[in-house]
Amino acid sequence: MGQIKEEALRRIKQYFPKSRGKPRVDDRRVIRGIIYVLHNGLKGNASKEYGPYKMLYNRFVRWSRLGVFTKTLQKLSKEGTKVLMIDATYLKVHRTTASLKGRAWQQITCVCDGFGRPVRLLLTAENVNDIVGAGELLKDLPEADYLLADKRYDANWFREELMRRGVEPCIPYISTHKTQRPYNTVLYKQRHKIENVFCKLKD
Repeated sequence: MGQIKEEALRRIKQYFPKSRGKPRVDDRRVIRGIIYVLHNGLKGNASKEYGPYKMLYNRFVRWSRLGVFTKTLQKLSKEGTKVLMIDATYLKVHRTTASLKGRAWQQITCVCDGFGRPVRLLLTAENVNDIVGAGELLKDLPEADYLLADKRYDANWFREELMRRGVEPCIPYISTHKTQRPYNTVLYKQRHKIENVFCKLKD
């Protein structure tokens, strides 16, 4: 976890802010440290390998506010295949947040590319219908040729909006749907990649 190849760093370095005054600590080392902490939390001896936690935190907050990570994610997503997939799952929130909001769970809707890399995320209340969250993400959907989704996204308006944007829906129909049209079953098998994304988020 946290490994970044030199080639990958070169592709995204254009979005890093220019260093002013005192030279920055090695960018590759800090990015690896941020990824490590996001995945593992503040535990172990990460500070020995990646630097002080305060430095990692300050860099993460400052670059997040500057949109560095958002631009990087969008850059990488454009280099992927023209396949997107969408799904939603529930995440248990921290007990302090749950006590304040009165809810122990929240729903996260994710759009990922053909390589299983998240390109859009939306956090909503647990009682929000999946298709509602999908409608919100449609407003800023990256360009694609296909969008893969399960039967929960079988809605005429959703299909029509995708086709209006030039995206072919790869969505199976529910059994009660009056119109049963064929879809790309071979391509649909790639949908496991977004399930893998959720597995990593919950680890």
